[in-house]
Amino acid sequence: MGKYKSQALTLNLAALQEAGNASEGDFNLGAPLPADCLVVGLEVVVTEEFQGPGLVSAKATVGLAPDSPRTGQLAADLMTVGSYDDGGQHYLVSVAFQGCTLDALTSGLLTATVYYDQFKL
Repeated sequence: MGKYKSQALTLNLAALQEAGNASEGDFNLGAPLPADCLVVGLEVVVTEEFQGPGLVSAKATVGLAPDSPRTGQLAADLMTVGSYDDGGQHYLVSVAFQGCTLDALTSGLLTATVYYDQFKL
């Protein structure tokens, strides 16, 4: 994605297996983004198909962490002089497997990336 800054997480088989005997898990996609940034895109690239005994479906979702400020929601204290901006979001990669646990997977590799740009109004 051109000139944008990015933050990526690669989930390989070892990282997923380490998560243990569960069919789903959440993984931090790096640190929270800078406060003065705008997210311009999210991407998941699967470079090796996920397989495991009994695996019926496998999904990855990139979204905001539960403790992350919600983009598009900004609160400003109107009794204090200052600048308020959106940003600081923290992203997670959530994976969910049906029919197979993370520690039983036999193959799979994905990279999730958040692209952003910093600005100052």
